[in-house]
Amino acid sequence: MSNATSDGPNHGGEERRDRQVAAQGESRSVYRTSLKRRQACYEQAVRTAIANQFPLGPEDRQTLRRLQQALKLPNDVTRSIDRRVSALAAEEEGRYQALLQQYEDELQRLLETGPLSDADRQRLTQKRSQWQIAPQDADVIERQVRARYPDPAATSDEMAATQLEPVAASPAVAGRVGAIQVWHPEVVPHQLELPEESPEGDRPASYERLEALLQATQWQAADQETFRCMLHACDRTEDGWLDRAAVEAINPASLRAIDQLWHRYSDGQFSFKTQRDMAQAMAQQQQQPTCDPLQFGLRVGWLLWDRPFLGFKYYRQLTFDRTAPEGHLPAQWFWTIPLQQALKCGGLTAGRGGCAKDGGLLAALHGVLDQVYSP
Repeated sequence: MSNATSDGPNHGGEERRDRQVAAQGESRSVYRTSLKRRQACYEQAVRTAIANQFPLGPEDRQTLRRLQQALKLPNDVTRSIDRRVSALAAEEEGRYQALLQQYEDELQRLLETGPLSDADRQRLTQKRSQWQIAPQDADVIERQVRARYPDPAATSDEMAATQLEPVAASPAVAGRVGAIQVWHPEVVPHQLELPEESPEGDRPASYERLEALLQATQWQAADQETFRCMLHACDRTEDGWLDRAAVEAINPASLRAIDQLWHRYSDGQFSFKTQRDMAQAMAQQQQQPTCDPLQFGLRVGWLLWDRPFLGFKYYRQLTFDRTAPEGHLPAQWFWTIPLQQALKCGGLTAGRGGCAKDGGLLAALHGVLDQVYSP
Protein backbone atom coordinates (compact mmCIF):
# COMPACT_ATOMS: atom_id res chain seq x y z
CA MET A 1 0.00 0.00 0.00
CA SER A 2 2.72 2.40 0.98
CA ASN A 3 4.66 1.48 -2.15
CA ALA A 4 1.67 2.13 -4.38
CA THR A 5 0.97 5.41 -2.64
CA SER A 6 4.52 6.58 -2.91
CA ASP A 7 4.76 5.59 -6.59
CA GLY A 8 1.62 7.58 -7.47
CA PRO A 9 2.84 11.03 -6.49
CA ASN A 10 6.29 10.41 -7.97
CA HIS A 11 4.74 9.31 -11.23
CA GLY A 12 2.54 12.40 -11.27
CA GLY A 13 5.53 14.63 -10.54
CA GLU A 14 7.44 13.12 -13.43
CA GLU A 15 4.55 13.78 -15.75
CA ARG A 16 4.41 17.40 -14.63
CA ARG A 17 8.16 17.77 -15.13
CA ASP A 18 7.88 16.18 -18.57
CA ARG A 19 5.11 18.60 -19.51
CA GLN A 20 7.16 21.53 -18.20
CA VAL A 21 10.23 20.44 -20.15
CA ALA A 22 8.11 19.96 -23.30
CA ALA A 23 6.51 23.37 -22.83
CA GLN A 24 9.91 25.00 -22.32
CA GLY A 25 11.23 23.27 -25.42
CA GLU A 26 8.23 24.39 -27.43
CA SER A 27 8.64 27.93 -26.11
CA ARG A 28 12.31 27.94 -27.09
CA SER A 29 11.39 26.58 -30.53
CA VAL A 30 8.79 29.31 -31.02
CA TYR A 31 11.31 31.91 -29.86
CA ARG A 32 13.95 30.58 -32.24
CA THR A 33 11.48 30.63 -35.12
CA SER A 34 10.37 34.11 -34.19
CA LEU A 35 13.98 35.27 -33.96
CA LYS A 36 14.74 33.75 -37.36
CA ARG A 37 11.80 35.54 -38.90
CA ARG A 38 12.82 38.85 -37.32
CA GLN A 39 16.38 38.42 -38.55
CA ALA A 40 15.13 37.58 -42.04
CA CYS A 41 12.90 40.66 -42.02
CA TYR A 42 15.81 42.89 -41.02
CA GLU A 43 18.15 41.30 -43.56
CA GLN A 44 15.66 41.84 -46.38
CA ALA A 45 15.39 45.50 -45.39
CA VAL A 46 19.20 45.84 -45.44
CA ARG A 47 19.41 44.19 -48.85
CA THR A 48 16.73 46.44 -50.29
CA ALA A 49 18.27 49.59 -48.80
CA ILE A 50 21.70 48.68 -50.20
CA ALA A 51 20.13 48.02 -53.58
CA ASN A 52 18.81 51.58 -53.52
CA GLN A 53 22.06 53.16 -52.36
CA PHE A 54 25.46 51.69 -51.65
CA PRO A 55 27.11 52.60 -49.33
CA LEU A 56 24.09 53.39 -47.20
CA GLY A 57 23.21 57.00 -46.49
CA PRO A 58 22.27 58.48 -43.08
CA GLU A 59 18.51 58.27 -43.74
CA ASP A 60 18.71 54.57 -44.64
CA ARG A 61 20.75 53.86 -41.52
CA GLN A 62 18.18 55.67 -39.38
CA THR A 63 15.37 53.66 -40.94
CA LEU A 64 17.22 50.40 -40.31
CA ARG A 65 17.92 51.44 -36.73
CA ARG A 66 14.21 52.05 -36.14
CA LEU A 67 13.42 48.68 -37.71
CA GLN A 68 16.00 47.00 -35.43
CA GLN A 69 14.33 48.53 -32.39
CA ALA A 70 10.88 47.51 -33.59
CA LEU A 71 12.07 43.93 -34.15
CA LYS A 72 13.97 43.94 -30.82
CA LEU A 73 17.16 42.60 -32.36
CA PRO A 74 20.50 42.83 -30.48
CA ASN A 75 23.24 45.07 -31.88
CA ASP A 76 25.63 42.19 -32.50
CA VAL A 77 23.02 40.41 -34.65
CA THR A 78 22.29 43.44 -36.82
CA ARG A 79 26.01 44.32 -37.12
CA SER A 80 26.70 40.81 -38.39
CA ILE A 81 23.92 41.08 -40.97
CA ASP A 82 25.09 44.56 -42.04
CA ARG A 83 28.69 43.37 -42.57
CA ARG A 84 27.73 40.23 -44.48
CA VAL A 85 25.26 41.90 -46.84
CA SER A 86 27.56 44.90 -47.42
CA ALA A 87 30.47 42.58 -48.28
CA LEU A 88 28.35 40.76 -50.85
CA ALA A 89 27.13 44.06 -52.30
CA ALA A 90 30.69 45.38 -52.61
CA GLU A 91 31.78 42.19 -54.35
CA GLU A 92 28.91 42.37 -56.82
CA GLU A 93 29.49 46.08 -57.39
CA GLY A 94 33.10 45.34 -58.33
CA ARG A 95 31.99 42.68 -60.80
CA TYR A 96 29.44 45.01 -62.36
CA GLN A 97 31.98 47.82 -62.74
CA ALA A 98 34.29 45.35 -64.48
CA LEU A 99 31.51 44.44 -66.92
CA LEU A 100 30.87 48.12 -67.63
CA GLN A 101 34.56 48.52 -68.46
CA GLN A 102 34.45 45.49 -70.77
CA TYR A 103 31.42 46.92 -72.54
CA GLU A 104 33.15 50.28 -72.96
CA ASP A 105 36.29 48.57 -74.35
CA GLU A 106 34.20 46.54 -76.80
CA LEU A 107 32.31 49.59 -78.04
CA GLN A 108 35.53 51.59 -78.40
CA ARG A 109 37.17 48.76 -80.37
CA LEU A 110 34.23 48.68 -82.80
CA LEU A 111 34.11 52.45 -83.27
CA GLU A 112 37.83 52.61 -83.97
CA THR A 113 37.15 50.84 -87.28
CA GLY A 114 34.33 53.21 -88.30
CA PRO A 115 30.55 53.61 -87.87
CA LEU A 116 28.73 50.69 -86.29
CA SER A 117 27.23 48.12 -88.64
CA ASP A 118 23.98 46.27 -87.99
CA ALA A 119 26.03 43.24 -86.94
CA ASP A 120 27.99 45.41 -84.50
CA ARG A 121 24.78 46.76 -82.97
CA GLN A 122 23.37 43.26 -82.61
CA ARG A 123 26.59 42.12 -80.91
CA LEU A 124 26.42 45.03 -78.46
CA THR A 125 22.76 44.33 -77.71
CA GLN A 126 23.66 40.72 -76.93
CA LYS A 127 26.47 41.87 -74.62
CA ARG A 128 24.11 44.20 -72.73
CA SER A 129 21.64 41.38 -72.26
CA GLN A 130 24.26 38.78 -71.36
CA TRP A 131 25.97 41.03 -68.82
CA GLN A 132 22.66 42.51 -67.54
CA ILE A 133 23.88 46.07 -68.04
CA ALA A 134 21.27 48.61 -67.01
CA PRO A 135 19.98 50.69 -69.96
CA GLN A 136 20.94 53.96 -68.22
CA ASP A 137 24.56 52.82 -67.84
CA ALA A 138 24.77 51.59 -71.43
CA ASP A 139 23.45 54.97 -72.63
CA VAL A 140 26.06 56.86 -70.62
CA ILE A 141 28.91 54.67 -71.87
CA GLU A 142 27.79 54.85 -75.49
CA ARG A 143 27.51 58.64 -75.46
CA GLN A 144 30.90 59.04 -73.82
CA VAL A 145 32.64 56.70 -76.25
CA ARG A 146 30.90 58.25 -79.24
CA ALA A 147 32.21 61.63 -78.10
CA ARG A 148 35.75 60.29 -78.67
CA TYR A 149 34.85 59.10 -82.16
CA PRO A 150 32.45 61.75 -83.49
CA ASP A 151 30.48 61.11 -86.64
CA PRO A 152 31.20 63.94 -89.12
CA ALA A 153 27.55 63.84 -90.20
CA ALA A 154 26.24 64.32 -86.64
CA THR A 155 24.59 67.62 -85.71
CA SER A 156 25.95 69.92 -83.00
CA ASP A 157 22.99 69.02 -80.77
CA GLU A 158 23.79 65.31 -81.08
CA MET A 159 27.42 66.01 -80.23
CA ALA A 160 26.47 68.04 -77.17
CA ALA A 161 24.26 65.20 -75.93
CA THR A 162 27.33 62.98 -75.55
CA GLN A 163 28.80 65.10 -72.74
CA LEU A 164 27.40 63.32 -69.71
CA GLU A 165 28.55 62.51 -66.21
CA PRO A 166 30.92 59.55 -65.58
CA VAL A 167 29.41 56.09 -65.47
CA ALA A 168 30.28 55.75 -61.78
CA ALA A 169 27.73 58.45 -61.01
CA SER A 170 24.85 56.55 -62.58
CA PRO A 171 22.28 55.57 -59.94
CA ALA A 172 21.62 52.21 -61.58
CA VAL A 173 25.22 51.10 -60.91
CA ALA A 174 24.64 51.23 -57.17
CA GLY A 175 21.66 48.96 -57.55
CA ARG A 176 23.47 46.11 -59.30
CA VAL A 177 23.69 43.74 -56.36
CA GLY A 178 22.44 40.58 -57.99
CA ALA A 179 24.80 38.38 -56.00
CA ILE A 180 22.72 39.01 -52.88
CA GLN A 181 19.42 38.70 -54.72
CA VAL A 182 18.23 42.22 -53.96
CA TRP A 183 15.76 43.96 -56.16
CA HIS A 184 14.53 47.54 -56.00
CA PRO A 185 12.53 50.10 -57.93
CA GLU A 186 14.50 52.17 -60.39
CA VAL A 187 15.66 55.62 -59.39
CA VAL A 188 13.88 58.10 -61.63
CA PRO A 189 16.47 59.91 -63.74
CA HIS A 190 15.82 63.64 -63.80
CA GLN A 191 18.56 64.62 -66.26
CA LEU A 192 16.20 64.06 -69.21
CA GLU A 193 14.04 67.14 -69.74
CA LEU A 194 10.80 66.20 -71.42
CA PRO A 195 9.73 68.55 -74.23
CA GLU A 196 6.43 70.35 -74.06
CA GLU A 197 3.55 69.05 -76.15
CA SER A 198 3.05 70.96 -79.35
CA PRO A 199 -0.02 73.20 -79.83
CA GLU A 200 -1.15 70.93 -82.67
CA GLY A 201 -1.55 68.06 -80.22
CA ASP A 202 1.19 65.93 -81.75
CA ARG A 203 2.98 63.59 -79.38
CA PRO A 204 6.14 65.12 -77.89
CA ALA A 205 9.60 64.12 -79.03
CA SER A 206 9.89 61.91 -75.95
CA TYR A 207 7.28 59.60 -77.51
CA GLU A 208 9.62 59.12 -80.43
CA ARG A 209 12.20 57.74 -78.01
CA LEU A 210 9.54 55.50 -76.47
CA GLU A 211 8.55 54.24 -79.90
CA ALA A 212 12.19 53.51 -80.78
CA LEU A 213 12.68 51.54 -77.55
CA LEU A 214 9.49 49.53 -78.08
CA GLN A 215 10.37 48.85 -81.69
CA ALA A 216 13.77 47.54 -80.52
CA THR A 217 12.00 45.39 -77.87
CA GLN A 218 13.92 47.16 -75.09
CA TRP A 219 11.04 46.56 -72.72
CA GLN A 220 12.60 47.74 -69.46
CA ALA A 221 13.97 50.94 -70.96
CA ALA A 222 10.58 51.53 -72.59
CA ASP A 223 8.89 51.01 -69.23
CA GLN A 224 11.13 53.64 -67.66
CA GLU A 225 10.52 56.03 -70.55
CA THR A 226 6.79 55.49 -70.19
CA PHE A 227 6.99 56.49 -66.54
CA ARG A 228 8.81 59.71 -67.46
CA CYS A 229 6.15 60.48 -70.07
CA MET A 230 3.39 59.89 -67.53
CA LEU A 231 5.05 62.20 -65.00
CA HIS A 232 5.20 64.86 -67.68
CA ALA A 233 1.57 64.28 -68.72
CA CYS A 234 0.30 65.22 -65.25
CA ASP A 235 3.00 67.79 -64.37
CA ARG A 236 4.60 65.63 -61.69
CA THR A 237 8.15 65.42 -63.08
CA GLU A 238 9.66 67.24 -60.09
CA ASP A 239 7.82 65.00 -57.60
CA GLY A 240 9.10 61.86 -59.30
CA TRP A 241 6.16 59.60 -58.43
CA LEU A 242 2.42 59.24 -59.01
CA ASP A 243 -0.28 59.17 -56.35
CA ARG A 244 -3.97 58.65 -57.06
CA ALA A 245 -4.66 62.36 -57.66
CA ALA A 246 -1.77 62.56 -60.13
CA VAL A 247 -2.97 59.51 -62.04
CA GLU A 248 -6.46 60.98 -62.31
CA ALA A 249 -4.92 64.21 -63.66
CA ILE A 250 -3.00 62.52 -66.50
CA ASN A 251 -3.80 64.02 -69.89
CA PRO A 252 -6.04 61.37 -71.56
CA ALA A 253 -4.68 62.16 -75.04
CA SER A 254 -1.11 61.62 -73.82
CA LEU A 255 -2.04 58.36 -72.09
CA ARG A 256 -3.76 57.13 -75.24
CA ALA A 257 -0.70 57.94 -77.40
CA ILE A 258 1.61 56.12 -74.99
CA ASP A 259 -0.69 53.11 -74.72
CA GLN A 260 -1.22 52.72 -78.44
CA LEU A 261 2.55 52.43 -78.91
CA TRP A 262 2.74 49.66 -76.30
CA HIS A 263 -0.22 47.84 -77.82
CA ARG A 264 1.15 48.06 -81.35
CA TYR A 265 4.72 46.94 -80.71
CA SER A 266 3.84 44.16 -78.25
CA ASP A 267 0.95 42.85 -80.38
CA GLY A 268 -1.37 43.54 -77.47
CA GLN A 269 0.62 41.51 -74.93
CA PHE A 270 1.67 44.64 -72.99
CA SER A 271 -0.38 47.82 -72.62
CA PHE A 272 -2.54 49.71 -70.14
CA LYS A 273 -5.61 48.73 -72.14
CA THR A 274 -4.67 45.05 -71.86
CA GLN A 275 -4.32 45.45 -68.10
CA ARG A 276 -7.62 47.33 -67.80
CA ASP A 277 -9.52 44.73 -69.84
CA MET A 278 -8.12 41.93 -67.67
CA ALA A 279 -9.03 43.78 -64.46
CA GLN A 280 -12.56 44.47 -65.69
CA ALA A 281 -13.07 40.82 -66.61
CA MET A 282 -11.85 39.72 -63.18
CA ALA A 283 -14.11 42.25 -61.42
CA GLN A 284 -17.15 41.04 -63.36
CA GLN A 285 -16.32 37.44 -62.56
CA GLN A 286 -16.01 38.32 -58.86
CA GLN A 287 -19.14 40.51 -59.06
CA GLN A 288 -17.19 43.45 -57.65
CA PRO A 289 -17.05 47.09 -58.86
CA THR A 290 -13.25 46.90 -59.16
CA CYS A 291 -10.69 44.13 -59.27
CA ASP A 292 -8.76 43.27 -56.10
CA PRO A 293 -5.18 44.63 -56.59
CA LEU A 294 -3.49 41.51 -55.21
CA GLN A 295 -5.59 39.19 -57.36
CA PHE A 296 -4.78 41.35 -60.38
CA GLY A 297 -1.10 41.31 -59.42
CA LEU A 298 -1.16 37.52 -59.22
CA ARG A 299 -2.75 37.32 -62.67
CA VAL A 300 -0.12 39.52 -64.37
CA GLY A 301 2.90 38.14 -62.51
CA TRP A 302 3.50 41.03 -60.11
CA LEU A 303 3.29 39.16 -56.80
CA LEU A 304 5.69 37.49 -54.44
CA TRP A 305 3.89 34.26 -53.62
CA ASP A 306 5.54 33.07 -50.40
CA ARG A 307 2.95 32.20 -47.77
CA PRO A 308 2.20 33.39 -45.19
CA PHE A 309 3.59 36.59 -46.78
CA LEU A 310 1.87 38.01 -49.82
CA GLY A 311 2.93 41.24 -51.49
CA PHE A 312 4.23 42.84 -54.67
CA LYS A 313 7.61 41.93 -56.12
CA TYR A 314 10.55 44.30 -56.24
CA TYR A 315 10.87 46.07 -59.57
CA ARG A 316 13.89 44.14 -60.78
CA GLN A 317 12.06 40.88 -60.17
CA LEU A 318 9.72 41.71 -63.03
CA THR A 319 10.19 40.05 -66.42
CA PHE A 320 11.28 42.30 -69.27
CA ASP A 321 10.86 40.00 -72.25
CA ARG A 322 8.15 38.14 -74.14
CA THR A 323 8.07 35.31 -71.60
CA ALA A 324 6.26 37.67 -69.21
CA PRO A 325 2.55 37.07 -68.55
CA GLU A 326 -0.03 39.06 -70.50
CA GLY A 327 -0.43 42.55 -69.01
CA HIS A 328 2.91 42.38 -67.14
CA LEU A 329 4.01 45.76 -68.52
CA PRO A 330 4.01 48.79 -68.24
CA ALA A 331 4.77 48.74 -64.52
CA GLN A 332 7.29 51.29 -63.24
CA TRP A 333 4.66 54.01 -62.82
CA PHE A 334 3.07 51.72 -60.23
CA TRP A 335 6.31 50.68 -58.50
CA THR A 336 7.90 54.05 -57.79
CA ILE A 337 6.57 55.39 -54.48
CA PRO A 338 8.36 57.16 -51.59
CA LEU A 339 9.12 55.53 -48.25
CA GLN A 340 6.19 57.09 -46.37
CA GLN A 341 3.69 55.80 -48.93
CA ALA A 342 5.36 52.39 -49.02
CA LEU A 343 5.06 52.07 -45.23
CA LYS A 344 1.34 52.84 -45.46
CA CYS A 345 0.99 50.05 -48.01
CA GLY A 346 2.85 47.49 -45.89
CA GLY A 347 6.36 47.79 -47.33
CA LEU A 348 9.64 48.38 -45.51
CA THR A 349 11.52 50.65 -47.91
CA ALA A 350 10.76 53.06 -50.75
CA GLY A 351 9.08 51.36 -53.69
CA ARG A 352 6.21 48.95 -54.17
CA GLY A 353 8.29 45.86 -53.32
CA GLY A 354 6.86 44.04 -50.31
CA CYS A 355 3.67 46.13 -50.20
CA ALA A 356 0.30 44.42 -49.84
CA LYS A 357 -1.84 47.44 -50.82
CA ASP A 358 -1.87 49.80 -53.78
CA GLY A 359 -3.57 52.92 -52.39
CA GLY A 360 -6.23 52.86 -55.14
CA LEU A 361 -3.65 53.45 -57.89
CA LEU A 362 -4.77 50.69 -60.25
CA ALA A 363 -8.45 51.62 -59.98
CA ALA A 364 -7.56 55.27 -60.66
CA LEU A 365 -5.63 54.45 -63.84
CA HIS A 366 -8.30 52.08 -65.09
CA GLY A 367 -10.86 54.84 -64.53
CA VAL A 368 -8.85 57.21 -66.73
CA LEU A 369 -8.57 54.48 -69.35
CA ASP A 370 -12.35 54.16 -69.35
CA GLN A 371 -12.47 57.79 -70.48
CA VAL A 372 -9.65 57.26 -72.99
CA TYR A 373 -11.32 54.29 -74.67
CA SER A 374 -14.95 55.27 -74.17
CA PRO A 375 -17.05 54.92 -77.36
